Amino acid sequence: MTITIHPANPDWPLPFQHLKTRLLPATAQIHHIGSTAVPGLAAKNIIDIQVSLPRLADLEHARLPAAGLTRRAPRPTIARPE
Repeated sequence: MTITIHPANPDWPLPFQHLKTRLLPATAQIHHIGSTAVPGLAAKNIIDIQVSLPRLADLEHARLPAAGLTRRAPRPTIARPE
C-alpha cells in the first residue's frame, strides 16, 4: 500500500465539521485529530476523528454506522510496563 502525503489543504476541516453536526447525540464530543487537523501541515488525505462519550454504552446511540463509519478499536487497551 502506497501512502501519499498531500500538501496542506485549508478545506480539510470541512468534512469533519459536516460529520460533527450530524453524527452524535448531544452527550458526545467529537474531535478532529491527526495531521489533517493541523493547519498548514502536509498530510495523508484522511480525516481522523476521535469520539468521546460519557459511557461506552452510549456508543449504541451514536449514528456512526449510518454515516458509513466504523469503530476501529473493539476495546480500549492499556499498555503496561513489564
